[in-house]
Amino acid sequence: MPRMNRVEAFGELIQIKPDVKVILSSGYTENMVAKSFPGHKPAGFLNKPYKLNAMKAELERLLGIDG
Repeated sequence: MPRMNRVEAFGELIQIKPDVKVILSSGYTENMVAKSFPGHKPAGFLNKPYKLNAMKAELERLLGIDG
């Protein structure tokens, strides 16, 4: 995202596809980051650093897959 911050990029994605499912990853807490998104919220969150199995579990949750 060289030209946009996370909120701007998320807003662009919502404009393109309003039901897009975005997993946000940050070194900050989910509560701290959520304050940046006044309207639509990301569908998932991974706190950095995370392990591959955490990403897999979050993807499965959003896609409705029983792991």
